Amino acid sequence: MGTLTTAAQTNITSVGTLGSLSVAGNTTSGNLLTGGLISSTGNITGGNLSGTNITGTLTTAAQTNITSVGTLSSLSVAGNTTSGNLTTGGLLTATGNVNTSAGVLASGNLVGGNILTSGIMSSAGNATHSNIITGGLLTATGNVNTSAGVSAIGNITGGNLSGTSIVGTLTTAAQTNITSVGTLGALSVTGNVTGGNLSTTGNVTGSYILGNGAFLSGVITSVANINNGTSNVTVVSSGGNITVGVGGTSNVVVFATTGEYVTGVVSATGNVTGSNITTGGLISSTGNITGGNLSGTSIAGTLTTASQTNITSVGTLGSLSVTGNITGGNISATNHTGTTVSVSGNVTGGNLITAGVASATGNITTSNYFLGNGALLTGITTTIPSKIENGSSNVWVNTPSGDVTVTASGVANVAVFSTGSLTLSGAFGTPKTISANIIVAGNINAMLIGPLNFGNGVGLTVPDSSTVYVYSVTG
Repeated sequence: MGTLTTAAQTNITSVGTLGSLSVAGNTTSGNLLTGGLISSTGNITGGNLSGTNITGTLTTAAQTNITSVGTLSSLSVAGNTTSGNLTTGGLLTATGNVNTSAGVLASGNLVGGNILTSGIMSSAGNATHSNIITGGLLTATGNVNTSAGVSAIGNITGGNLSGTSIVGTLTTAAQTNITSVGTLGALSVTGNVTGGNLSTTGNVTGSYILGNGAFLSGVITSVANINNGTSNVTVVSSGGNITVGVGGTSNVVVFATTGEYVTGVVSATGNVTGSNITTGGLISSTGNITGGNLSGTSIAGTLTTASQTNITSVGTLGSLSVTGNITGGNISATNHTGTTVSVSGNVTGGNLITAGVASATGNITTSNYFLGNGALLTGITTTIPSKIENGSSNVWVNTPSGDVTVTASGVANVAVFSTGSLTLSGAFGTPKTISANIIVAGNINAMLIGPLNFGNGVGLTVPDSSTVYVYSVTG
């Protein structure tokens, strides 16, 4: 017995059962078997390490041979965790993403930053998240509660939607459960608004405001008067006339039991129909005026009714065109153009020109001359169409286009007019005395018939361009 002091004992290859073994350096062996504990402050290196209980921390990260573990109080994974099913009765916490091709089932709370799924997220309990983002549908049989916002570009369908602030446009027209709203910036209603009281600090504007206006404020009125500024409508007495004043002018219109009395102009774009319209001014209308009688000092316009039997006289007409017959007492006109003029009285005019026949049962009288072919005139003493005569005096064109001869008081050829000559015969009166100078104008052919006497200092001046023929005839 004793203690070996020499450390290296290379010849000892086996020992008995040791109560304990303490090794400060490395222990190298084939197999190390013990029914007790192996405790080491250093590293234990070997091929296989087998034991019922192994206490310590594995420093090798990859442990591919570990296929199952016991119940873990917690599991922290810095990388990805890939598994068939991940079941826990506690919390599943991840700072990264939890990706699964199957479902995530939780009987407790599911807390996370973002939950991204292309499938269905189903929870029998509450799902609490900062944001829920999905390209599909979010369906819940219970309530969806959030302290933040719910934003959706699609539809949100549910039994009740409750929130402090709901942003969007309601597409369902009838919202019978909405009984009050906040302060509206504007309200547009195409139908009727029915309510108890309508209170506004702004203006109420409409085409018509219907109802009892007895309690309107800001309107200066009484039960018999409505007004605005200097215009008013007044019932002057109980059951009396109604007067309208405009711009400070009273009685512009007065309504009475006898009719309406208007001061000023009455303008109507439609038809005015009445028994009588009486005015001291003008009635002007671009449309039709229809009535029983139309009476006025001056009526301007065109009568479209052809038959006007009540018109018995007119003023001086600029012209008169008649396609039928004109029957009257006297017709006075400068010119008349027509087919037939039948007159029982006198016809007075400047000239009567007709291409037809003028027939009169009375006399046709003129202070001037009758012009035209008188060959068919009756009541004129003549036997030859080429001669006019009265008693023993006549003017006769003896041959067609021949000389014109004048017979006076039975003396033939007192004057004969021929082409280029005039032959006079018979006795002339006493000589005529010329007491002033005679100056013949230029380019004049003239004839003087004598006997003529020129007074002292009186002469006849004929320029070279003129010719004067002087006939001195003696009896």
